[in-house]
Amino acid sequence: MYTSEDLTDRTTIATTGVEGPLSVTVGADGVVSLTNGVQTVNVVEADIEAENGIVHKIDGFLVPVTLQSNLIEL
Repeated sequence: MYTSEDLTDRTTIATTGVEGPLSVTVGADGVVSLTNGVQTVNVVEADIEAENGIVHKIDGFLVPVTLQSNLIEL
């Protein structure tokens, strides 16, 4: 479980549902971006308490890399 305090620039975090870890970048403007090496999304709301942990709302979605390859072929 990661809070916004844990999401510092150049941090790598383990995930569920996405292949491999996510890399964190914090811009000069304070915007936190997450990338799986192919796609990048921004955190628009952090530290939302959920029943089973903490949620960070992002401005897009991350599709696993292998699924992206399959979708491109369609």
